[in-house]
This record gives sequence, C-alpha cells and structure tokens, in this order.
Amino acid sequence: MMKKKMKIKNLIMTHKVKNFFLCLKYPFLKVRNVWTGKFAGYSGTYLDWLPNGWRKAFGEQFCKDLKKALIKDKQLYKFRFCDIKEKYGWLRLSHFGAGKNADYVLNRYEQLSRCYCIYCGEPVRYVTDGWIEYLCEDCAKETIKPEYLDNCRLTKDDIPEIIRYEKDKEYKVDYDIDYETLWGLDKND
Repeated sequence: MMKKKMKIKNLIMTHKVKNFFLCLKYPFLKVRNVWTGKFAGYSGTYLDWLPNGWRKAFGEQFCKDLKKALIKDKQLYKFRFCDIKEKYGWLRLSHFGAGKNADYVLNRYEQLSRCYCIYCGEPVRYVTDGWIEYLCEDCAKETIKPEYLDNCRLTKDDIPEIIRYEKDKEYKVDYDIDYETLWGLDKND
C-alpha cells in the first residue's frame, strides 16, 4: 500500500515538473484565477484543457505559433487565456484580448480543430447532427449508427472559411487549409 502511494506521489511530482518547464517555455499556459489573476500552481496547464485528439494533432504546434505571434505583438507575458473548450464541435479559445498576430493564430486553430477528430486527432470524415462532433472514420463507426453514416459524411459544403485579420484592418476570407486533401474529398464532391 505504501509503495502504491509513493508511485502516485512521484507521478504527480513528475507531472508538476513537466508543467513547470512547459510554462517556462510558454508562459500563456499558466492557469490563473479568472477574477483575481492569482496563479493556480503547476498541477495543470491550459494545454491540459485541450481535448486529447486536438492536443495530439496540433497542440505543440499551436503553442509554438502562438508564442511567435505573441512575441510579434509584444504580449508574451501579458496574454492570458480564461477558457479553452469544445463548443459546437470545434475549439473555443477565450482570452482577455490579443494583438492582431495572436488573434489570427487563435482564429486559425479554432477553424483547424474542425479538421481533426476530437478523440484521436486523425483527419475527420464525418460530422454529426444535434450534439455536433467532427469525427474520423474509426471514431464515427463507434459513435454513429451504421444507417446514419452516409448522412454524416463530409462534403465540400462543410468546408469552413477562415477569417484572417489583414494589415489594412479589413477582414478577408482566406482558404489557407486544404480541406479537400485533409478530409479525403473527391474533386467532384
């Protein structure tokens, strides 16, 4: 019994040490109290709030891109998240304000989340109705009844538009993600 408690304690300490170094590299991952701004410790980071599939698919690249954008905006140590969650099948990144470079990165990854399965991180092939989820082939077979699979298959009509903030302060539609290739769509769909 004592050895089991020691293993658990060592595992927790190892996780906290990893989070400490992760937060040194990416200071915006520190979890803080939304109202007081008080640091909550290293037991978790905002990266832990990202669902597993998305963390596997683009979690590390998201942190790198956001850090570069925050450095350009001179907000690396000022930027703070207030919430990271899934809503309507895609990623929602709530924060206390960001510069135009960081805003572009955040919008891009919110849109990119619609390309990867929330459970395993594989490219999506299906989208469900009702409780909206973007799912890969394997996860869809586990979740959706076989008679409904054809109705949930993605088409070109499901390709989202990415909103990009331009230098002239105009919003412009930009298709910089090749959904047809990523989703395995036929050119004739």
